[in-house]
Amino acid sequence: MNDLGVTGMTVTQVMGCGIQKGAGEKYRGVEMDATLLPKVQIDVVVGTIPVESVINLRRKPTCLRVG
Repeated sequence: MNDLGVTGMTVTQVMGCGIQKGAGEKYRGVEMDATLLPKVQIDVVVGTIPVESVINLRRKPTCLRVG
């Protein structure tokens, strides 16, 4: 990302839900459907760099790819 000219980003640990299955949890003795799973959110501010360049770089296997 530095080679492309991205000079900053914010990485945040968040909870979210999607097509993955979460685990049920108990709240005050009652089973709750808590499908929130830990995830990582990455925010990149793009000014003069073409957005397509950042998206294409992100899709490369060596950049920001997990799992």
